[in-house]
Amino acid sequence: MKKIFYYDTYAGRIGIAEEDGAITELIFSERDWPVEETELIKETKRQLDEYFEGRRKTFDIPTKLVGTEFQKKVWNALADIPYGETATYKDIAEKIGCPKGFRAVGLANNRNPISIIYPCHRVIGTNGSLMGYGGGLDVKEKLLALEKKYSSSYAVGVDVGGTEIKIGLLNSDGKMLDKTSIPTRHEDNSAHILEDAAGSIEKLLERNNISVNSLTGIGIGIPGPVADGIVKHCVNLHWENSVDAAGEMEVLTGVKTVVLNDANAAALGEQWMGGGKGHDSMVLVTLGTGIGGGIIINGNVLTGANGAGGEIGHITAEFENGRSCNCGRKGCIETYASATGIVRTANELLAKTDRKSLLREEKVTAKSIFEAEAKGDWAACETVDIFGKYLGRTLADIAAVVDPEIIVLAGGVAKAGEVVSKTVGKYFRKNAFKTVKDTEIVLAKLENDAGMYGAARYAFISAE
Repeated sequence: MKKIFYYDTYAGRIGIAEEDGAITELIFSERDWPVEETELIKETKRQLDEYFEGRRKTFDIPTKLVGTEFQKKVWNALADIPYGETATYKDIAEKIGCPKGFRAVGLANNRNPISIIYPCHRVIGTNGSLMGYGGGLDVKEKLLALEKKYSSSYAVGVDVGGTEIKIGLLNSDGKMLDKTSIPTRHEDNSAHILEDAAGSIEKLLERNNISVNSLTGIGIGIPGPVADGIVKHCVNLHWENSVDAAGEMEVLTGVKTVVLNDANAAALGEQWMGGGKGHDSMVLVTLGTGIGGGIIINGNVLTGANGAGGEIGHITAEFENGRSCNCGRKGCIETYASATGIVRTANELLAKTDRKSLLREEKVTAKSIFEAEAKGDWAACETVDIFGKYLGRTLADIAAVVDPEIIVLAGGVAKAGEVVSKTVGKYFRKNAFKTVKDTEIVLAKLENDAGMYGAARYAFISAE
């Protein structure tokens, strides 16, 4: 005996019919038949609620199709249309081996007894129009809008810096949907930073009407060594001991969280949607006050056993009378090719002579050096050449080991533009191993957003 139960949803009243332990009807209708709620109908309701909340994309309930063999073929073909996608009557007709029977497909579609599970709402006209839905076109429009909203996965990328925390909401296609930032609090432990970030994530999701249950995950970029998800220490944040930042954020948000070094996050971001897009193997060099880096090989971030993978800034570039580095060693490339190192080179050149230079007219900065270089100033030109020589040689050594498809230059120094990539490229090709000599060197594209992109990307990758 057929048992029927109706309940109302935001898209309209749904009737559920059970017969012999299987669902035989699940349709939108205004009719109000006698109600008999069974365990199977309760389970069907539960799964439908999850569907309407964006927490379910497929159904796991027994069904029984009642109709002709042709109709059953059509309805089963509907079940193969992926969530969030659409097909035309012609597509369905071709799929079931009846390419000219699209009108018959339309009739079968309209008689579909188990809509949503056999999703006839995903069938549209060849021109994209909404047509032929038993529950009404307004219902069809609501269901398609719901699936469009939830068909893309979402992740939050958090870039924790010494002065601010940047937080971005991205979808799996790499689109930044929204972003925000908050000051970094430097109190006595990690709790304040993570609590502040968690609170901002909640507000960001509310602002975009996205449920926390829709998040694939949260990715966090931290300016310190990270191994096995644990931040070993972080001088910029005053974290002297190891911190399980991922675990703490999961407790605060209830969302799966992953953590990686901030330079590695920037590398992943540039590889995903920036200067390295379309390449599986890439080296990123960030040229700022210091030098950071990230290495991606076949789509995977090189972290190393101790989380120190990609520490490009501390490769030795000068072995004779090398400059002292903050790391305690001498001759690191950071002391020659960072903004600080470039300024030091210019000041050393100026100190050796009384020759006139534009750099004597104002405070020497990396920006003023590149501006003076564009005007042909001798000191600036020589400084930029020395910068390019050291960095180009170092990248040639890295390429011989890593063999990347592309090298991306980022950071404040890279904002000087093409002169940076051209000068570095000249010395790279001069010193590179023959096989990697033609490796492309380009400028980054995502600028300050790269860390958010990469952290979110890491969350997507970790969920796969």
